Amino acid sequence: MKVKDLMLPLSECPKVSGDRTIHEAMVMLEADRERFRKSDYRPRLLLVLDDQARVIGSVRHVDMLKGMLGGARPVVAPEPGDQSQTAQISSSPKGIADLLSPDRHLKVKAITHFPTENEYIEENAPLEEAAGRLIAGPYLNLFVRSGNEITGILRMSDLFQRLSEDIKLWEDLKETGLE
Repeated sequence: MKVKDLMLPLSECPKVSGDRTIHEAMVMLEADRERFRKSDYRPRLLLVLDDQARVIGSVRHVDMLKGMLGGARPVVAPEPGDQSQTAQISSSPKGIADLLSPDRHLKVKAITHFPTENEYIEENAPLEEAAGRLIAGPYLNLFVRSGNEITGILRMSDLFQRLSEDIKLWEDLKETGLE
């Protein structure tokens, strides 16, 4: 089986312009989540588009929250027991009203995650290669491409679901003696 057989096509992925504000992106993502509330697919990221409507990266929940709490500055994972990041966020002069204000001007492009080369996979690559990349890196999805064009995303959750279905099918065949 190939990556393209399991990927979520670009047409089904929620997208946002990098020129939109974080507030607008949050509203858009929640609207998309609501649209899929009764299905297994619940969007957890928005693909970010450049001014020519090409996918250049993504923003996740955590990126939006970090942007709302601390602007565009990168937040480094603290060492175990280090409370400095928590203290920095909790001592922020921003109140909840500031965080919810629709007039926030921080743009999505300031918090966009630009994928590394390891986060791309060719759509004709075998699923085993994709599984290896998802396991090796801290990724929950891979950007699928054909040449230089992004054609979709492969989510770890879809790969896991497919493997679970295959295991169940194999177990059912084993029980019937048809393995």
